[in-house]
Amino acid sequence: MKPIPEGEDWFAPPEEGFMTDSVFAAGSVGSKLIPFQSSLTVTQTVALNAVEEWTIHSLNGYPHPFHIHVNDSYVVKINGNPVTPFWADTIPVPINGNVTFRMRFSDFSGKFVWHCHALDHEDMGMMQLVDVVA
Repeated sequence: MKPIPEGEDWFAPPEEGFMTDSVFAAGSVGSKLIPFQSSLTVTQTVALNAVEEWTIHSLNGYPHPFHIHVNDSYVVKINGNPVTPFWADTIPVPINGNVTFRMRFSDFSGKFVWHCHALDHEDMGMMQLVDVVA
């Protein structure tokens, strides 16, 4: 199973006003979402040496190339379906879909970013801090 359907590329549609009425947010599906307001806002605090499983959702018609600094991701599900696990540095989150991955936060304490590699998304706030605490 491929995260991006055959024939699709990473691109922002050129239509005037693309995503001008959208906001990126963090939080669990069904919970209160936290709008991204500043790339200086810590949205996740993680204990050093913790192992976490995250699911990243794309709630619009655009594939998001998700990247977290410092730690590689071990992808275990795409759109809720188990896949043969694989390591990834940047994860393509499918259109209107999701990717579940695991990370061990063992190499670094302090703050670093996760973000979308689509520059227009980063500019609109899809870049946040993770704070790994000892």
